Amino acid sequence: LAGLRIEDPAVLEATHEQVRRWMRDDGIDGLRVDHPDGLADPVGYMTALRELAGPDAWLTVEKILEPGEPLPPDWPVDGTTGYDALAEVQSLFVDTTAESAFDRLYRDLTGDQRSFHDHVEAGKRTAVTTILQAEVLRLARLVPNVENAGEALAELAVHFPVYRSYPPTGAEYLARAIEATRTARPELADVIGTLAARLSDPADELCVRFQQLTGAVMAKGVEDTTYY
Repeated sequence: LAGLRIEDPAVLEATHEQVRRWMRDDGIDGLRVDHPDGLADPVGYMTALRELAGPDAWLTVEKILEPGEPLPPDWPVDGTTGYDALAEVQSLFVDTTAESAFDRLYRDLTGDQRSFHDHVEAGKRTAVTTILQAEVLRLARLVPNVENAGEALAELAVHFPVYRSYPPTGAEYLARAIEATRTARPELADVIGTLAARLSDPADELCVRFQQLTGAVMAKGVEDTTYY
């Protein structure tokens, strides 16, 4: 998980020479892209990878889709690595009638009365204020003249409903995050209004880096915290 600037053509070329060799000489006919949400330009990378691999290669992405969320239609890939399918298939092996008993047992043993939604918010808030705080501060430095920008950006990341969007695709997710944040923190409404246009512009570095932040916040706040 090295932080390579793969959106730079020279970096892409240097780091994918071995991949090209595998596909040309060693019979590799499929590639799995790990953590595409960490990329600055996911669709640009997928397009370059498709060109490198060829039209018949099998390309899949490790992309976690929330319920009802589609895979971006402009990604030239063959699908995901299967979390969305597994979420449905594994339900065959879960006895949902036991939910209330397990819920009571958990609450009796731990004393924890919070809802799952409360845990998600707490986990994501922990992520933006600890291990990902540097990323929030970096975003704030891109808007030095906006007071409380860091706090507003952190709140937007906490309330972002999916891992990330791919502007202009997925604009509705940013709209939902803005509405939820304004409801939860009305004192930040003016700041959010100032930031909204830049967060919607895929050519703006603030927008690009915010999308990378929301995916990391979801991964660390939900996958690595809430679920445990």
